[in-house]
Amino acid sequence: MTFIKLKIKNFFKKFETVKILLGLKNTKKMFDLINKSKFNYYDEDKNQILINFKVDDKNYELITNKFDFRSHKISSGRQNHKILFLVKYLKKGYFFDIGSNYGEFSIVLQKTQNTVYAFEPNRYVFDCLKENSKNFINMKVFNKAISDIEGETLIKNKFLNSGGTSIEHKKLHKKIYSFQDFISSFNLPEIVKTIEIKRFMENELNNENEIINIKIDVEGHETSILENILSYKNLTKNKIFIMYESFNHHISDKNKMLNILKEFEQKNFLFVKIPSQIVDYDKFKHEYTPLDKINLDEDCEICLTNYDIFG
Repeated sequence: MTFIKLKIKNFFKKFETVKILLGLKNTKKMFDLINKSKFNYYDEDKNQILINFKVDDKNYELITNKFDFRSHKISSGRQNHKILFLVKYLKKGYFFDIGSNYGEFSIVLQKTQNTVYAFEPNRYVFDCLKENSKNFINMKVFNKAISDIEGETLIKNKFLNSGGTSIEHKKLHKKIYSFQDFISSFNLPEIVKTIEIKRFMENELNNENEIINIKIDVEGHETSILENILSYKNLTKNKIFIMYESFNHHISDKNKMLNILKEFEQKNFLFVKIPSQIVDYDKFKHEYTPLDKINLDEDCEICLTNYDIFG
């Protein structure tokens, strides 16, 4: 989507009538997904279910929380194009799944990586992630939040919509326009331990010339994590790839994010922009994107790499 089209779309989305219509449309899509979802109980006492999804004609299963409406989206394959991109282009090394949710990325990527480190602070989701990882000896899971400091912080667990949990305390919806707005308005506050990403990498991966692949999905906390990675002592000595969600409503300080990306560029990192929606994927060209062509107002995945992923 061009910048002009995006501006026009965002302009009309400000009007109350448009918000209501979009809310009804999103609600219908959500209930269509729920009706199409086929699952079996994994543990009825714990209200855990099995969700099936397919990536590149291979079948996978995930244990999820029955009450989590977001988990029904997994079977639709909405993340497949991102997972396939990582499977195809990442060199074999260490995969950090920051904000792993139920482990959709981790379970697929563990087949192509030496070790997977999966971090999920939402304990209702983590219980399922732990079950999902138990058959993979190269998966290590942590019920902690990745941040730029070591310590503790308050998170608001989204019990009915696991995709919304974050350290960043965003304002709740003032009005309910869709079913997703409704389920996202419920949260269960909890104090969780935080891990400084730079320190964790330095403790776990002490050698130079390591290949480190990182996927970040932390609902608005990306800026702090990327800034912390910049101070990682082996940043220019290891081969590093980073993918993070760039949602325009996540970034509170776009200038700060842009300056961080410029620092990565100065350290010889190249960029790739991946569309967030599968419908755009057919038009996606597997090539590097100049930083000045990346629009931080666009919803997409931004990848940074200092090794040639296409080579």
